[in-house]
Amino acid sequence: MEECEKKHIVENLSKLVDVTGWNVTTIAVLQGSGTFGLDDISFLKSIPDERQKIWEFYQKIITKSNSYQHLIAALEIGCQTGAVVILNALDRNKYTLEVEQRANSCSSSGTDKHVQTVKQPVAGTSESQKKAAVRFEVIKPVKLFTGREKQLEDLHKKLQQGTTKLAVISQMATIAGLGGIGKTELARRYIQKYGKEYDNNVIWISAQTEQTLTESFRKLATDYLKITLLNVDGKERCMTTVISEVYKYFEGKQCLFVFDNAESNDDIHKFLPLQVADPPYILITSRDTEWSFSLETLELNEMEESEAIAFVKGGLQILDESQDDVIVQLVKQLQCFPLALSQAISYIKQKQKLRKYTICQYLKEYETHSEKLLSSKHSPAEFNSYAETTFTTWKMTTESIAANEDCGKEAMCMLNMVSYFQPDKIPTKILLASNMNGSTDVDLQMEQNEHALRLLVKYSMVNIQPKKETISIHRLVQEVIRVELRREEQEEKTWRCALELLSARLDLNCLIHFCSVYKHCSSNKPLAIEFKTSTVEIMNIVFENTYKYTSALRIVTELKDVLKQHVSSNDYHLILLEIGLATLNKEMGNYENAVEGLERILAILTEDKIDMISEGELFAIQINLAKALDELGNPTAGLTMLVQIFKTVKSLNGMNHFNTIHALASIATYLQNLGHLENPFIGYENVKDLVENFGPKPLEIVAHLNTAYENTKHMITTDSKYALTFYKVALFFYLREDYETANNIAGEVYEQGKNSNDKVVQTQSIKCLSLRGSIKNKEGKHEEALKIFESVHTSYSHIAGSSDINTLVSKHNILQELIELGEIDTAFEEYSDVLEALKNGYPNHSFRFQVEQEIATTLFKMERFEESLALLIDLRTRIQSRFGETHPMLTNLDLCISKIKLFLMEVNR
Repeated sequence: MEECEKKHIVENLSKLVDVTGWNVTTIAVLQGSGTFGLDDISFLKSIPDERQKIWEFYQKIITKSNSYQHLIAALEIGCQTGAVVILNALDRNKYTLEVEQRANSCSSSGTDKHVQTVKQPVAGTSESQKKAAVRFEVIKPVKLFTGREKQLEDLHKKLQQGTTKLAVISQMATIAGLGGIGKTELARRYIQKYGKEYDNNVIWISAQTEQTLTESFRKLATDYLKITLLNVDGKERCMTTVISEVYKYFEGKQCLFVFDNAESNDDIHKFLPLQVADPPYILITSRDTEWSFSLETLELNEMEESEAIAFVKGGLQILDESQDDVIVQLVKQLQCFPLALSQAISYIKQKQKLRKYTICQYLKEYETHSEKLLSSKHSPAEFNSYAETTFTTWKMTTESIAANEDCGKEAMCMLNMVSYFQPDKIPTKILLASNMNGSTDVDLQMEQNEHALRLLVKYSMVNIQPKKETISIHRLVQEVIRVELRREEQEEKTWRCALELLSARLDLNCLIHFCSVYKHCSSNKPLAIEFKTSTVEIMNIVFENTYKYTSALRIVTELKDVLKQHVSSNDYHLILLEIGLATLNKEMGNYENAVEGLERILAILTEDKIDMISEGELFAIQINLAKALDELGNPTAGLTMLVQIFKTVKSLNGMNHFNTIHALASIATYLQNLGHLENPFIGYENVKDLVENFGPKPLEIVAHLNTAYENTKHMITTDSKYALTFYKVALFFYLREDYETANNIAGEVYEQGKNSNDKVVQTQSIKCLSLRGSIKNKEGKHEEALKIFESVHTSYSHIAGSSDINTLVSKHNILQELIELGEIDTAFEEYSDVLEALKNGYPNHSFRFQVEQEIATTLFKMERFEESLALLIDLRTRIQSRFGETHPMLTNLDLCISKIKLFLMEVNR
């Protein structure tokens, strides 16, 4: 390794440690190149601390003589993109200049051995400096904001100096504190005061949930940075790539990212610049003080008394000192708590609009309300003292709102309902459409609701967002409202109103709010049962629209957990939710969970309960179970179930029913995958016994499927189940290498279904088009196959989105055709996006393993033999660890590994 390369690693060692993950694939590649020996590997494995292990890893790399290019290659195959970026930033001209200057300096002075390094501009910096400053979603602090100067200075020091710990990002800090303490406003004031030091590049990210984080980054990329969400082929890019592009935009520039109101380590971790060579400054506001990574923390407490006084005087526009004594009483009474002070100021200002009203009068009212609340058996003793203060100020405000003759009743009803919603992104259209007074005049009701919402905004009970499409409510305000509703025994009434409102207008924007209310009323059996139909509707909406399986799984699980408390295990709606969960698990590749759920459902559906679901639903359960068993490496169990299904549906419906045809085609596909249909028994004696007692002989199966297709193909356009069935039949003939029959059947389904409005028919039609592309591939017509797969990918992207498994499969097919057409480098680069999407959405899916094997094959074609071998070995280890030594995928992997090893032996002779 050249000295400049060693120096580059040393200078960037801290960054490399931060962005490199311990990866056995990387080590395997380095071992294959002779860079690492067995002693080195044993030493690294003996180190328990991950960061220390990575540190020692680079220290050993530095001592090797020829490892630099091997190191980069190994990190690339190990998906260590952050480390690769850092290593590829090596500027040889820079180091040459340093050496020359050091030599010149030494020759002139003869004594200075410690010449300061001359830093050259970062490549591309001059271009980036031409970009205009970006301020995204930045809102000025409220006019009332005052004080907090010491905290602002402390925060600036923490951000600029970074941390002495081995942090994920050295320029990272968090503002932590109670709800209502003023974290967000302090962050806004920090931007106002210090924004210029970041070249006015300030990005404000809503960090409450993964959904709000995603929405913020998408909007930032498209509307501000002009970063496309589409690949060159017009297809949507995965979110991980978009996030990387966003951070890359700001490389070489001063920039501050603010993640506001972060709730979850897991959610925010995916959106931080953890693998960026030149990361921006990061500021997080959160009630959480414990993080899975190191960062500097500013604990925010109540205001100083002098700051609180200035805050009140500014809010009430008091310019002299005549009321200072009574203001001191006020701030002490409210414990200098920002949220309570803000509510008090809003209350006083609204009262002053109607009549003469003083701070003294407010204090008297406050004292009266405090006495009432403290004497109540439902006093808010469960809160800290700041929340009790907020409770009292809130009570005064709500009584004033309720007293409004025009819309007080509607405003309070609205406020009570949203106290059980998710606190952010509450659609105003839902609230404005609600009928809270039973009026039959829709226009009048809408007008009343608009006044009610405006009243809540005036009293600072809710915050309306830009464009007035959504509102948010402070979490602490929600808590104190719920305490009062419990005290007045009005919770059930409020829950019912909220659930009725949301269930009548269920769409993607309402799902999280319905789930939130439903969880709050989880102890109320009548309501949980009354709205169980809505839970199934929500599940259907999730399935039909989102294609975000992780969030869908969370939503359906939450609904199921509530309903499960109040109904028996054989309740129809609960079973539907359980079926949905099992199906989601199968789609995501969580096959163990899918099998466990489906087997439990089938156990519940005993003979006397079988009529609670349709024959089609039962068939779907059994087919999904057979598929999941097969994916787990138990084809005999899956085939056994299919044979049982076939015999049952045949006796009930005859040979021409779609369920019978589907089951028979599934059996034939199983047998074909185990070998040839005529002789599928080698190594599978249980399968042989099963098939011999099954009934139809191999050639009879082929004849049955041909006849059934001819007799029922006209049903495709009138019954969507036939489209699903005949895709399976076409797939069987494709596996049998009867491409003519497969192409005819797939073409018929595609032509009859491509213009259908039925989503099932649409999907199966696209699958049949994809199958025709695979036939073109087998025939060596790769350009025609590529055009078909591109059309398929466009269709899936439109229907299901970029992250759906079918979309990813179609992208994989495109890349395979590009490889066949000689565009190997292009395909290999794009494979990283497919694999990253699979890791994020389908980490356990069998297709992920298939893609990794294809990547290894591509590496071999690129003559990167050691890397290909290392990836295959790592893949085999993971599959064996998860599924056991008998899984069928291992047979093919072993064959590939053996071939490469033999090839390398021949090359090295």
